[in-house]
Amino acid sequence: MCYQCQQSPCQCIDEPCNNCGDTPCSCDTGDDDGETGKPEKIFITLTDGKVRQIQHMKSVLFMGADGEMLTAKQFVEQLFGDLPRFFGNEDELREIWSNPSTREKLLADLHEAGYDDEKLDSMKDIIDAKDSDVYDLLAFVAYARDTHTRTERVSKAKPLISREFTYKQVEFIEFILDKYIEDGVQELAAKKMRSLVELKYNTISDAAAEFGSPAAIRDTFIGFQRHLYE
Repeated sequence: MCYQCQQSPCQCIDEPCNNCGDTPCSCDTGDDDGETGKPEKIFITLTDGKVRQIQHMKSVLFMGADGEMLTAKQFVEQLFGDLPRFFGNEDELREIWSNPSTREKLLADLHEAGYDDEKLDSMKDIIDAKDSDVYDLLAFVAYARDTHTRTERVSKAKPLISREFTYKQVEFIEFILDKYIEDGVQELAAKKMRSLVELKYNTISDAAAEFGSPAAIRDTFIGFQRHLYE
């Protein structure tokens, strides 16, 4: 059903739709198992008074903390209610997420609370942010922030990285960023550093010869990440 005229098919012909801005309206008019084959977009207002748009797919259900099966809308509402347990504001979320150690601790705490990688990835699909970072999902649910793809984050961060790091460091960072775009934030985890170094330089010793010391490699790996979330 169209959110502007409440008709299916849409009857918005003469003026832009308030929802999608198109003339005629291009809002989805069917649901996920109906006329269009596309998920229905729905709007939910959480207790902060802000509206989030998500994709409503009847076939997708999530298991809540108490084992009850939840719709996407219910799961977003539950996640919104739980997130203040893990960070107090957006600046704190950004600070936590910018460092591999604190980010892994947050992810572990989320997993323990019932928000594992599979659920978080599924939620990215629900908010139409499949190619975004999990950070975008958390900021969207908690603070109604716009999402950005990983490619967009990298494009914005590269000028800052180029100004702060040497040519050799930037070469390594860009190698990591390509992996991040392709596979997600798990490529930025501290446990991935050794395998990425060996993939790029063959051995830690070879990399240390380029950077000056193993500590310099680690400082580079950790140091650039904050620019992705500024």
